[in-house]
Amino acid sequence: MDKVYNKILWLIILLCALAGFVAPKNVLALRPFVTTDADVVEPNIAEIELGIFGLHEQKHPGPDEFVLDVPGIRFNYGLPWDSEIVLETVGELIDNEYTGTLGIKEKQFADTAAFYKKVWWRSGEIGGWIPNFATETGFVFPTEKGTSGLDFEGTGIFSWYLERLTVHVTLGGGTKKRGF
Repeated sequence: MDKVYNKILWLIILLCALAGFVAPKNVLALRPFVTTDADVVEPNIAEIELGIFGLHEQKHPGPDEFVLDVPGIRFNYGLPWDSEIVLETVGELIDNEYTGTLGIKEKQFADTAAFYKKVWWRSGEIGGWIPNFATETGFVFPTEKGTSGLDFEGTGIFSWYLERLTVHVTLGGGTKKRGF
């Protein structure tokens, strides 16, 4: 199992390195963190963010699942009034009969959502101790197996843009309906 993880990890690193050499810097971005910042895209500008690959095992009462998360994708479209529309999803390849090789048995989209993000306060000063503040609220769609019903999420985001350090703190919550 460790050999499979190592091979997949090296393949991911190689693909990311090649993408960095081939793609223009102002078009492709790697989103290596699971958070957001208190900033939005300029009005009438579109931004596409690609996430990182993920690899994890989920234990279940029945067969365990080995899940490969292909890069998440996040589409942001800037609106007036210091706000944006956010659409996002993550593709998952699931093997529930893991036998030493990855044999994909199921495919699904996970965490598919639509949000409205609004910056309410900008400190206006880089290096200041007063943070920018934004909210991101919206709906999570039932695209994963075993889910039904529309969920709601809301997040408050604080971002400090210090001279040589950027800090993001996100606080939020929402509803989670599971089952058929």
